[in-house]
Amino acid sequence: MDTNIKPAFQSSIDPTKLSLSIESGSKVIIGIIGSLIALKGIDAAPITSQVQVIVDSVVTAITVGFTAWHSMQTVYGLVRKMFIA
Repeated sequence: MDTNIKPAFQSSIDPTKLSLSIESGSKVIIGIIGSLIALKGIDAAPITSQVQVIVDSVVTAITVGFTAWHSMQTVYGLVRKMFIA
């Protein structure tokens, strides 16, 4: 494994690993992009099937949940980097 990580991107706990804030921040960005793609694909016509509404709600809830979780990890990683490093 290549351990040539720039100090700004290194974990404050294990310098051979990527920082939690960088890793989680990238996952948040991916989640936001996924949400925007999903919203862009929604048709403005009324949805006639209740099943489709439930599926859309579940997909949205999962995306929001993952994005919120990784947002909290990003904040935790930044706080940890400030006080440990």
